[in-house]
Amino acid sequence: MSISNNYDGYKKVLKKHNITEEETHKFLRSVKRWEVFQKTVLFFSLSFIALIVFALAGGTKGDAGLGAALMLFLASLTGVTLYIIAVEGKKNRMAAIDELLFNGLIIHKIKVFYSTSEASKYSYEKIKHVTTSSVNAKVFNQPIIDLCYKAFDEGAEGVIITNQGTVSHTSGSTNRRGTSNVSTSIISSAEGIFIKDIKKEEVELPSIPAEKVDKNDILYWYNLLEKGAITDEEYEAKKKELLS
Repeated sequence: MSISNNYDGYKKVLKKHNITEEETHKFLRSVKRWEVFQKTVLFFSLSFIALIVFALAGGTKGDAGLGAALMLFLASLTGVTLYIIAVEGKKNRMAAIDELLFNGLIIHKIKVFYSTSEASKYSYEKIKHVTTSSVNAKVFNQPIIDLCYKAFDEGAEGVIITNQGTVSHTSGSTNRRGTSNVSTSIISSAEGIFIKDIKKEEVELPSIPAEKVDKNDILYWYNLLEKGAITDEEYEAKKKELLS
């Protein structure tokens, strides 16, 4: 799975969100080229195979028939190989677009919490629970990219990723000659909750009597930092001073 499945789909996504970066459009043009190549290979391969089958059906015998059968095999093998190359090339370019959209757009538009504990400092309203999955994805975090894009595209203000994982599935078969065919698929998935009305909750810290305040205690300065009374730079400077 990816944000979209073809050139037209990605073109609509870029237009919808007014994305004009040249690098993204460069990969989009590459997706178009691979699609054209894929359709061309399919057309010529099927046409050539159809001609050979027609010749065989017409009663071609002897050496001519054997030659036609060999050409049928080679045409099929070449066509399948080139088609797979085209599909994989297209997938690689779409994966590159997904990463650019995720890192250049999505994470700047919505809040992404990678655990429920990370979101515990915020109040929010849940919209819905969503699950995404990918098989043999080109990008390791493809399910998370898909999940976050769905949240962004549907108008959510953020997403809490509640679960993510990867499993492998191996299947095989044995033909009459005893030859085994084994294939392994990597299945990745992610679950999350779309949320809105996100607000950071104020944490009430216990007050310390003035006579018991120890300004040489790092915890005192950390509490001021949590309350927003001092900046990160001021806290780090004080921490360095006390520990030196």
